[in-house]
Amino acid sequence: MYLWINIFTNLMKQILIFLVVIFFSSCKPSEKNTLNQKPNDIETEIVISDNQIHFQVKNISNDTIVLYNPQRLNIQRFVNNNWEKVRILNCPCGAPCAKPDEKLYLFKGQSHSISWDKQESWCGNKNENGIPKTIKSLSLSGNYRIIIIYQLNQADKQTFYKEFEL
Repeated sequence: MYLWINIFTNLMKQILIFLVVIFFSSCKPSEKNTLNQKPNDIETEIVISDNQIHFQVKNISNDTIVLYNPQRLNIQRFVNNNWEKVRILNCPCGAPCAKPDEKLYLFKGQSHSISWDKQESWCGNKNENGIPKTIKSLSLSGNYRIIIIYQLNQADKQTFYKEFEL
């Protein structure tokens, strides 16, 4: 009887080790982060004027690139040694806006541009009609970065950060 318990215990250990190895070997990261490194697939340009910032992403690869959430500005500000998301609405509070595209395909040599008016925006208290007020505030001076998420050839999503200063 002792022999059977010992064999069963060893078998269970081997099965557990096998499952753990399979689990960890099948896990892979879904995104790669590129912190202030120049990616080989895209080229970014930031033009800052008095009342707006113009961002441009160009596909410099030989293949099609997928940009994720191309109409949503994903900007962060560096505050107290941390990056904090800047509140930017795509649509005025309470307005029936269409949902922006989640993906944009950039073919070789194509560019995508988007501008920001340097204002933070968020929804405030509701008025007498039940519609929240859109509140805007000029962004403070400091270090900022735009986050660009893209994918090349069905590979993992890449996250690229491009810093700028106001």
